[in-house]
Amino acid sequence: MSLFVTYVLVLGRSLESSRGLLELLTPALELEVDDSPLSLSLHAAAIQLWCLVNSRSFSSSDKILTEAYSRLRTAIQDPLQRGCESTVLAALLLQRYERFSAVWNQHEQCHVHRNGALALLRQQKLDGINSKHRGYLISQLFHSEVNICISKKISFQASEITWLRDQDLSILPSNPSTALDIIGASIASHQHKFTLLSAEEFITASKPDLSQWYQDLQDTEDQLNNWPSTVPRHWLPQTLQSGKHFDQSIITYAGYSDIYPNIQIASIWNLWRTYCLLLLQIKLALLGLFPNLDEPTGTTQDPRIPAFKVKSVQLAQVLVDSICQSVSFHLGNYIEPTSLSELMIPTILCTSYHDMDPSHISYTLYQKSSLFMSRDDHRRHVIVQGPWHMMGTLSHVLSILADSESHIPVHALREGQMNWVRTQFLRVLRLLRIDLEDLSATNQDHCQANPGDLHALNTVNSEIIAKRLMAALAG
Repeated sequence: MSLFVTYVLVLGRSLESSRGLLELLTPALELEVDDSPLSLSLHAAAIQLWCLVNSRSFSSSDKILTEAYSRLRTAIQDPLQRGCESTVLAALLLQRYERFSAVWNQHEQCHVHRNGALALLRQQKLDGINSKHRGYLISQLFHSEVNICISKKISFQASEITWLRDQDLSILPSNPSTALDIIGASIASHQHKFTLLSAEEFITASKPDLSQWYQDLQDTEDQLNNWPSTVPRHWLPQTLQSGKHFDQSIITYAGYSDIYPNIQIASIWNLWRTYCLLLLQIKLALLGLFPNLDEPTGTTQDPRIPAFKVKSVQLAQVLVDSICQSVSFHLGNYIEPTSLSELMIPTILCTSYHDMDPSHISYTLYQKSSLFMSRDDHRRHVIVQGPWHMMGTLSHVLSILADSESHIPVHALREGQMNWVRTQFLRVLRLLRIDLEDLSATNQDHCQANPGDLHALNTVNSEIIAKRLMAALAG
């Protein structure tokens, strides 16, 4: 439990970047008895982490997980407990447990616990829930629903959380993560339309309708482009150079690593980048079918001069560059599955603000912020959290680029970008001990014999695994 609380719930977590779950658990736990639904759910999650770190199976937590389910069912029957924050948190935490299980087994999540948490909050009509953090609880469900819609390519408006539209959105926390989720809801709806591009009614749609959609895409793009200007200054990525700022054993993309205050903020930046890639894909697809949409009525665009397409390919390369440069921040020189001893013995090296000149203004801002961690604490929180977050980002990137309808062709990326993404994706799967059943036996043998030789891996099925993991991570 101490391991879980310290390296998952405390280090690298704050309400400044919260999506509404993990940051709330520590103060809530202090008020709980040992056999409460929340305490038991946390205990099961802690055992799960311990098992993953030490190469054991999930079965070690089955008994306590069953007790958590039983206590949660009992709590839901009690009108008083039904209105408590801790009951909702227990349901959300059990959904998080289900998420890890789905990733481990590479299947879609069952959303029973998330739906239960949503039902509890809807029944309490928001104001009835006994919690000063009810806005954060709603934020967690909002983030989850956007994630599901993006993964399944369904419209956000068609989802069951549309009841939020009737509420004052000021109930949601005013942090950059929530702002990005609101943009994500629009992107989910655009993506749903994009999947219908091949339908006859779309091809024969009137130009005014298509032009209006294109304008809506532009509005969403403007919101995305404006988002970086709204984040705190100490959130901005800083670029460091291998050999100059940090040890060369850390695997980098082109010799550089972008650093962030913590893994959570790095993950939020990468979500923004994947949203940019998605929107770029959709705009290129629409302009590919209707090249004059971005021109005023009565004018024509020369199809032989696809200026927008050239700029879009350049932007895609820059976005993928930034994602690649974040890999070393998440993984350091970490190439083999770790054990608990690695948290205490500094054999795994990570890039961080501690590699900067202490007099640098960015380091000073970091040191004065609530996100400051010692070098050792930063390294340990990266070891525990980094691979999981990187897996989600790389799964999303590969899924976008592998889409058969993608108008950001892989061959248009910078030379070596796609293969680097694939090999780092397989590296992450190995670190997390996720079964690579779609890879050949030869590839698995090679990976075990020489895990550091990443560029020699067979990456042909990376996209297949990535799409499966996207489905498992949704929610």
